[in-house]
Amino acid sequence: MRKLLVLLGFTLLLFSSNANAMSLTNFSTVLGFENYNGTNMNCSAPTDMNGAMFSMNGETVSIEAALNFYNDYGARKNAGGVIKLSGNSGTISFPVKKDESAKVYQIFSDENRDFLLIRTYLDAANGSSICTGMWLVGKADGKFVTYAKLDIVKNAGLLFDDISPSIKNGELWITGTARVYWGADPQAPPRPLSSKYNGVPVKVDGNYCTINSAVLFWDSAAQWFGIRMEN
Repeated sequence: MRKLLVLLGFTLLLFSSNANAMSLTNFSTVLGFENYNGTNMNCSAPTDMNGAMFSMNGETVSIEAALNFYNDYGARKNAGGVIKLSGNSGTISFPVKKDESAKVYQIFSDENRDFLLIRTYLDAANGSSICTGMWLVGKADGKFVTYAKLDIVKNAGLLFDDISPSIKNGELWITGTARVYWGADPQAPPRPLSSKYNGVPVKVDGNYCTINSAVLFWDSAAQWFGIRMEN
């Protein structure tokens, strides 16, 4: 009987902890630029690569893309630099390599605690892109910290050419996507171009497919993001 009560108490404690976990609600773009057709000063609404100031966790912060440029047949393109986040909590920078594009999303929660998701990628003429960097950023102990990055989700099992972020059930889903190849045989199912997806179930939608997802959820006990994989 005592063992049953202890087990029941542990179950209730675990349920209570999960029930009280912070939930992510939505996100919006705060900075972005595209490199393929040449970077410009009005690339991704609502802000531009000159930077933006906004409120994050009750603190006014600024984010900017500090880039060098080169001329490619009249188009001004990214020669490399950093995305820099600054505020009273300090300054933290993230690398942007030559010819990469970038998007920065502000993620909101039901506890008025905000995060940033930074994504860098290489884009191509056919509209496809390849993710080259990802960072989930927030504040802890009064300073900016990186909760997760691309290597972490890759090591957890995420397969991708590019990634697509979304919010589901209060959690951040990083879904791996890939461009697919439609062969000459109409009876043969389309497959991703890369052999790394061989034997992996995919969900095809037009010229793209989804592979799997790394789900980032807030762990109240650890005060950090946990991760699990979903197919």
